[in-house]
Amino acid sequence: MKKNYLIAIAVFLSTSVFAQLALVTTFTTDNEPKQEQIREDNYFKGHLYYFGQGSATSSQLYKTDGNTITLVKDFGPVVPEGETSSGISISNFNQTSDKLFFTRFSISAKLDAFSELWASDGTTAGTVKIASYRYAGTGRFGFVLNGESNGTYHKYQNSIGNKLILNAYNPDDPGTTLIMWVSDGTAAGTKPLLDNSGGKVYGGVFFGTRMNGKYYFGARPQNSIDPGGYLYETDGTNAGTKKVNSGLFYMSSNTSEPLNGKMLFWANTVNENYGLWESDGTDAGTKPFAGLPGTNGKKTYYQLGLDLANDGKQVYFTIQPTAAVRTAEVWATDFTPGNTRKIRDDSKLLPNKIMLGNGYAYVEYWDYSFGTNSQYQLGYTDGTALGTKTLLEKGASSSSFGLYQNWLYFPHYESKNGYLFSNVELWSSDGTAGNTKMIHDIYPGEVTFYNPPFKYSSSPRSFFNLEDNLYFVANDGNNKNLYRLKGSGTSVATVGSGKNAGLLHVFPNPCKESVNVSSAGNEEWTLTDLQGKVVMRTMLNEGDNALNVKELSNGVYLGIIRNKTNGATSVGKIIKE
Repeated sequence: MKKNYLIAIAVFLSTSVFAQLALVTTFTTDNEPKQEQIREDNYFKGHLYYFGQGSATSSQLYKTDGNTITLVKDFGPVVPEGETSSGISISNFNQTSDKLFFTRFSISAKLDAFSELWASDGTTAGTVKIASYRYAGTGRFGFVLNGESNGTYHKYQNSIGNKLILNAYNPDDPGTTLIMWVSDGTAAGTKPLLDNSGGKVYGGVFFGTRMNGKYYFGARPQNSIDPGGYLYETDGTNAGTKKVNSGLFYMSSNTSEPLNGKMLFWANTVNENYGLWESDGTDAGTKPFAGLPGTNGKKTYYQLGLDLANDGKQVYFTIQPTAAVRTAEVWATDFTPGNTRKIRDDSKLLPNKIMLGNGYAYVEYWDYSFGTNSQYQLGYTDGTALGTKTLLEKGASSSSFGLYQNWLYFPHYESKNGYLFSNVELWSSDGTAGNTKMIHDIYPGEVTFYNPPFKYSSSPRSFFNLEDNLYFVANDGNNKNLYRLKGSGTSVATVGSGKNAGLLHVFPNPCKESVNVSSAGNEEWTLTDLQGKVVMRTMLNEGDNALNVKELSNGVYLGIIRNKTNGATSVGKIIKE
């Protein structure tokens, strides 16, 4: 049964430079994140926004400042009363300088599609529906927000000042394709975006970027008979919306953030397959990217579902030089002549995600060499072939990554006893093999009624940064919780629970003969069994304290640290083996 209360945090001060883990809250049935939509991209006005689970026909908007979770809006159903809904789909958040945008969508039993566009200033009264449409018998989406980043680091920028650029099916002609819209967060300011000739802009891509004070995207003009599309730019006004290039292509889904006045994007050209293009925002500067092998850079390459990752020095990208499924190459460029380099080429590895930090690009690969037991592999690169290495041969989970104080945090799994995803727990890395390891076993123990047994998993996911902390969601065996990580490094800690839960910094845990307990000084250590009997009590010195537990019976104990100065209490589970 899920607990229906927030866990209060007692701050546990430590002189340790290691990462400190604290339990922020236990989710309720309602405020548990819906569809793992907690993401750093959702940060707005000092809070992180997400949707709770709610029910199949409704949903709730929540926000957190890292300490508490607050209900912003409790929504009703999308489908009108009396009609059956297939459930509610909610898109990722988009934002402008002053508003947070999202959509709600549902399909009725008659396949009528209901789509709502909402804007919020972060308050209940300021969270309002600004447009809604019913598309009879189409089953297709209405409003579609741009910029879904597919779980990688890249934040797509699809706003100009206080105006959001988005897509929508034409409510007056549901049979047409998507058209570009613009919204300032009001009903009156939400409308189709026209180009400088007064015509609608059709198609659009879900991924664009800002450059030169404009938003760039791929689309085609109204009633165009052209077989392809064009690169467009807009400043959010009709007069400032126009074609950039004169050539024809179908702009694809990935667009890099600009570097040195240029951006990269994938395009399906009229007379070729997928290729990599570059643009400086001018017609002459919009052309096939010339840095790849082939005549004038026009050789056909196949894109992978991977962001074009810009670390401020170079843009990383991935190509398939042929249509072969299991062939991929990682490249980097800074757009200067001769400085486009192949970083890694391995027919067994398919790049899956990129995270940037600590001067490296961390790359998660899908390794096919294990056959039916294929594994994820974690590598990193500094942009050179010599500086490209493997950190983990297998076990880097694909669910999510977090970057915090130049450390990479991620779930790692064991393939043990025939169970591929066993012991999925929190790992960290600073880019060295020695510092790539588990730092917290949040859900210890094994499932023993299977033969052979396999280990429990807390499955950390949904990493996001807020102020000076890293947050993530994980399961401690009883509840799905929101955790806060402060500091960096490779300490091992046990997560507490209860009214005054805080960090209990111990190592090792489980323990056998001794346990090291970290203290800020002037703190009392108490160890009890599960019946509440005190089996150890002592004052702690500042720093690490080695405590003898050799004579204790094997089992689970409760460790308590109480600061004698301010009364702050930290509680955690200790396992004696």
